[in-house]
This record gives sequence, C-alpha cells and structure tokens, in this order.
Amino acid sequence: MNNPFASLDLCSLRIEQKPSIKTEPNIDQMLKWIDVAKPNGARDRVVLLLRHKYRLRPSEISSLNISDVDFNGGVIQVVRRSKKQAVIIDERDLLDFRRWRAVRKLYASDLDAFLISMHWTRGRSEPYQRISVRGVFLVVQKYTSNCMKDG
Repeated sequence: MNNPFASLDLCSLRIEQKPSIKTEPNIDQMLKWIDVAKPNGARDRVVLLLRHKYRLRPSEISSLNISDVDFNGGVIQVVRRSKKQAVIIDERDLLDFRRWRAVRKLYASDLDAFLISMHWTRGRSEPYQRISVRGVFLVVQKYTSNCMKDG
C-alpha cells in the first residue's frame, strides 16, 4: 500500500495562525466604566472582580455571605460543589471590597448577604435583598457591552 503523504516535506510548510478574536473585554477596561462614588458602582466593581478576576460563578457570587469574606486577611470562603474553598484577594482589590462593605452597611446592616440588589423591580422583588444570579449576569452584561462598544 502506497502512502501519498509520505513524500510531503512537512517541515517546509508554513502554518499561518489567525489572530485570536477576543470575545471578552479586559477587566481593566470594564472597571474604568464604573463610578465608585455611587452605591451601585461600588457593588458592580466587586461583582466584576469576583466574576472576571477571581473566576467565581454567578451562583457562587450570589450566595456569598458577609461572614465568608475576611476583610483583614483578604480571603473569601467560597462553596464550590459542596466544598469550601479559599480564594485569596489581591491587596489592590481589598480596598474595593472594604468600600462595598461600608456602603452595604448603610442599606442592609442586618442582612447576611454580601452582595445586595439596589433597586425595586415593580413588586417582583424588594430592594436591599440578596442579589440574584440574574442580577449578577445583568451587572456583568452591562459593563461588557459598554466595553465592546468602546472598542
């Protein structure tokens, strides 16, 4: 049996790689859109950091409690597949987490949820309750679409 590919010189073939298409903007580009002077901005910045920098799933972000975050040590205890895992927060990002904790105390000091929704949705949910998974998706989508428009 004769192999037609045996006579090919594969070393001389030049393989051209297409440039990778970025489907997701850089986290730094997304963070520049956020006004941290507003309560929503402080929360949104933490959501984006947790989602894109620390790679938490939306359900993990939604289920975080204030007791799961160690603001002095910079560690978050995340429940992943029924097991607790520690996620270490970068010192530069710890300021954003502390800022959100201060804002959060003004709105929901008695609630254990770390991230809360900041709006009323016409009788479907009350403000200042635990943020839903859909709420996390909407926050991420808002800034991702802004970055895609900006280029």
